[in-house]
Amino acid sequence: MVSYEMMVILNGNLAETAVKTAEGEVRQLVEGATGKVDKVDDWGKRKFAYPIKHQTEGCYSVWYFELPAGELKGLTEKLRMMESVVRFLITRREEVEASSVKTETVTKKAPSQKEAPAKKAS
Repeated sequence: MVSYEMMVILNGNLAETAVKTAEGEVRQLVEGATGKVDKVDDWGKRKFAYPIKHQTEGCYSVWYFELPAGELKGLTEKLRMMESVVRFLITRREEVEASSVKTETVTKKAPSQKEAPAKKAS
């Protein structure tokens, strides 16, 4: 099983119950493809930077799931057919081991203050 992250944008004109229904359909698509949903992060309704399909806002959610690699194409085809889905993007998550992450300590030096030249008395 491969770990994936998916951003789904649903139609902003949907009622709250319709959004929950659409999210349930997305969950069924993932689980129907022998996948496992790890976490769903609901971002709520947000405005678009530009109109998409004559809409100005959508309901965003980020999905973390595992799926066999061969099932990804079928999932994307089914998501494209859903009328409530405006856009989606699926990326592969790479597992990062704690030992491979380098931590650096950054210390800021205080800016040196130069003495102002003394003014000559005239």
